[in-house]
Amino acid sequence: MIVKINYEGKLENGQIFDSSIIRDEPYMFILGEDKVIKGWNIGIQSMKVGEIAEITIDPEYGYKKKGIPPIIPPNSRLIFNIELTNAEIDSNSRKKINFSNSKNLQANMNSNQKISKYDNFKPFIISPFGDLAKDRKNFLLNPFITFSIITILMFCLFFIVVKSGGIHS
Repeated sequence: MIVKINYEGKLENGQIFDSSIIRDEPYMFILGEDKVIKGWNIGIQSMKVGEIAEITIDPEYGYKKKGIPPIIPPNSRLIFNIELTNAEIDSNSRKKINFSNSKNLQANMNSNQKISKYDNFKPFIISPFGDLAKDRKNFLLNPFITFSIITILMFCLFFIVVKSGGIHS
């Protein structure tokens, strides 16, 4: 899917490091082809055409430990204000992308409805520990995963105690 966005990228201290709005040049790319940071692929796929969102991206979904010195320091958390202005399905794309809200994107692609800048504002935080909007739960909250991890840890602890001669050695 080819998407067209307007964006403004800021560091946590509020310093703007990049902006398609200042350049007056919307940015276009194919969603899911890893041409942009992972946080953009995750965040933009949940947006509808015309929607404006603030996406906060942790370093592991952005420029990781290395950053882009001197513009983006190492381990930087990035904040992007993104407006999805257009989305089109690319028939030439080799990669099949499955989006849960693709019907919403297709329904809004031909919409010429004028939208206020803040009508569709939606904060979205990308983090391995879940997000503030509670759209994605932390995987450790799944009882099957937690029980499995505890069982494996207990088995390892038992094995270490037995191999070391027991508790009273």
